[in-house]
Amino acid sequence: MGGIHAEQSSASAYRQPVYFMGEVRKPGEYLLNPGGEFMDSLMQAGGFTDRADLDNIEIIRRVAGHKRVFDLTWEEFQHAPAPEQGDIVFVHADNTTKFERHTTLFAAIIGALASVVTAVVLVLAYNKGRV
Repeated sequence: MGGIHAEQSSASAYRQPVYFMGEVRKPGEYLLNPGGEFMDSLMQAGGFTDRADLDNIEIIRRVAGHKRVFDLTWEEFQHAPAPEQGDIVFVHADNTTKFERHTTLFAAIIGALASVVTAVVLVLAYNKGRV
């Protein structure tokens, strides 16, 4: 795994800086060894914060003087293209409030309960007609 180390070695000239910004625990520059993956530097950055939106991760890369942005989900990020020197990984915040998350959960529970009640009523009505 490659993180920034205080000592310099002959191998450090071959390390690639990758920058993690946004909703990671330790934003900053991380050096990857050749063949390293984004996951290596994500671990050095301490992983995601609780506010990270795992459906909104960007890899920003310069290609021939132009900016290229890869918009990825967490699942896609795990299989992201190989890191290149100067890549920026930006993890956006999940702007959903706690109230909105609880409301969504409550609505899902009410919907499930309504389905169960409907099924029970239908079974009772069916059985009543058979007697």
